[in-house]
Amino acid sequence: MLGRREPQGELFRPDTVLRAHVGEESFHGLLARHGSEWFRDEDFASLYREDFGRPSVPPSQLCIALLLQTFEGVSDEEAIARSAYDLRWKVALGLELDEKLCAKSTLQRFRAQLVLHEGAGRLLDAGVEACRAAGVLKSSTLSAAIDTTPVLGRGAVKDTFNLVSDAIGRVVNEACALKGWERDELVEREGLSRHFAASFKGTLEIDWSDAEARRAVVAELVADARVALGLP
Repeated sequence: MLGRREPQGELFRPDTVLRAHVGEESFHGLLARHGSEWFRDEDFASLYREDFGRPSVPPSQLCIALLLQTFEGVSDEEAIARSAYDLRWKVALGLELDEKLCAKSTLQRFRAQLVLHEGAGRLLDAGVEACRAAGVLKSSTLSAAIDTTPVLGRGAVKDTFNLVSDAIGRVVNEACALKGWERDELVEREGLSRHFAASFKGTLEIDWSDAEARRAVVAELVADARVALGLP
């Protein structure tokens, strides 16, 4: 279920009392002042079920966390740690002093959802529009070079596609060990061989910038996962 930030800030929260301390015009201060305007929770409603489960971590805060992580070049684990003890991050995220944003897996899952549901571009678009509105970008046109290899290409970084494929492979291995099956024969018969290649994505010849092609790969992964989970 979609979680939402309270529109009314709290008087004694760090983003109110410590914003001047970290710098009103600093990156963290700007996110504290304008983050909820640039990233609205309702814009990400399509990633959640409105009638099921507990309220999520507000996606507006997760977006800000991803921006902070990229800005400071830290890992997922370090990003969550900074949300717990770094005053600048608390100010930018609107967190209490004794609060951290979420579990590492929550941040990772949100990033994966953005990629698979084409929401990653919203971060860039919102950032560009915010900079333009602030007068930082004077030109009406903007050229940008973005390295998407870890996300959409065949780079060495394991993304959601390869991680799901690895999980399918582990399910098959466990089933074979439990039942005493010959794995190579099983995967050949069930059409699961590509999940035992060096890279699942490396076995595919598609245009990774094509949204329809990526959706087709997701559908294939789901189908293969069902086959693996349904092994007798």
